[in-house]
This record gives sequence, structure tokens and C-alpha cells, in this order.
Amino acid sequence: VQGLKAEVEKNGYAAQTLDDVLDFLKWVFFFIKGLLAVFGGIGLVVSFFGIANTMLMAVLERTREIGVLKALGARNRDIRRIFLCEAFAIGFLGGLVGLGFGWVAGKIVNAILSKVAERELDVFLVTPMLAAGVIGLAMLVAGIAGIYPAWRAARMIPVDALRRD
Repeated sequence: VQGLKAEVEKNGYAAQTLDDVLDFLKWVFFFIKGLLAVFGGIGLVVSFFGIANTMLMAVLERTREIGVLKALGARNRDIRRIFLCEAFAIGFLGGLVGLGFGWVAGKIVNAILSKVAERELDVFLVTPMLAAGVIGLAMLVAGIAGIYPAWRAARMIPVDALRRD
């Protein structure tokens, strides 16, 4: 194909092959993937701070409970584990909800595209590996966001925690 293109161009004509079009489309899709990655990164940062804020509020609202637990003999690591488990649970549930919305949206878009193309199309597909990756990443982000609140809860002094209203 490239030899034929060179021969046509040698005769003074412009030539374009399917490979030229596909190379252009590769760059377009590369740009779109990059743009989606940026939006995804922004979403992860926002969710990180949202989870950290939620966990810090949970620590402040349950100060007396933490004080009671510590007064009853709970160790710092026990308190840390409680709040980290809660953060992981938030990440797991958030990942499941996001995955569910993505799956439903993909099914809707696939149905619309199939109607337009007048044949069965599966453009958006959620594989088990993708689902596990989404839930794992959500739990990782939530776990990292929960480290500081869990550390802060574990460092509370029981007497001070019990005095608070």
C-alpha cells in the first residue's frame, strides 16, 4: 500500500491511505483518553477530600464514644482499625454505586448505538477485572483518606474525650 501511495505521489497526485486515517484517529483517541484520565484524576482528588472530611466529622461527632471505648480498655490501634474499616467500607460502597451507575449508563448507550447502527454493538463493557479494579481503587483512595482521621481518633485522651459535649 505504501509503495502504491509513493508511486501515485510521484506522478503528482495527492494520496491518502487508510493507514493515514487510522494514524490520525489513534491520536484523536489518545487525546480523548488523556482528557478522560484528567477528569478521572480530578474526581479521585475530590473524593479523597470528601472522604477525609466525612471521616474527620465522624471523629468529631463520636468523641464521647471514643472516650468511652478508651476508658473501657480499647487500645489506640483498635480505635484506628474502627475508623479505617469505616473508610474502607465507604470506599467499597462508593465503588459499587459508581460501578452500578457506569454499568447502567453503558447499557443505555449501547442500546442507543445499536438502534442507530441497526445491529448489536457493545461499545461499553464492564469486565470482572475492570469491576475489581474500580472497587479496589475506590477502597485504596478511601483507606488513604481515612489514615489521618483514624490517627487523630486514636490519639484522643479518654478524659478529654469524655468531657466534650
